[in-house]
Amino acid sequence: MDYKSDKYFKDFIEYNDIGLPIAFLIDNELVEPSHLAKQYVHETWDIFMAALELTQDMGWESLEELFHYVDKKDDN
Repeated sequence: MDYKSDKYFKDFIEYNDIGLPIAFLIDNELVEPSHLAKQYVHETWDIFMAALELTQDMGWESLEELFHYVDKKDDN
């Protein structure tokens, strides 16, 4: 929600208008994930990783931690 109006994420958020809310609901234990719900979340994550030009999940605990990693990677 913090990046909803960010110009860099606008297209990503609009395209993933199903995967992002499902991920939120699952993460907050408001719903039990079905197979289809998991597919949407995984697809959303894969698109996000590709947009950041990352090939693997490094186990980040927050978006801030992920963005810090990307910034450091881009500095090299």
